[in-house]
Amino acid sequence: MDQALLLRGSRDFADREQYERFIEQLTDKRNASRRAKLAEEEACIGELPSDKLDYRHRVTGIRVPGRLVRRQLLSASATITPVT
Repeated sequence: MDQALLLRGSRDFADREQYERFIEQLTDKRNASRRAKLAEEEACIGELPSDKLDYRHRVTGIRVPGRLVRRQLLSASATITPVT
């Protein structure tokens, strides 16, 4: 943004509408160069599963300090059951 304003030659705008147009044009220009890569990645990713993932069943092992081995750990989003 700073470079675009320097290239423009002024940081002053006649009104808020002109400033918003400037920002919109700048973001459109920057996003245009990323659209092809995004489309390529989206094609590879495919659809996400419709069901919610239950991470408690997906954890296969975690590293913890020795004093926490074989103890049940609580995270902000789920309970993680230790691997036996």
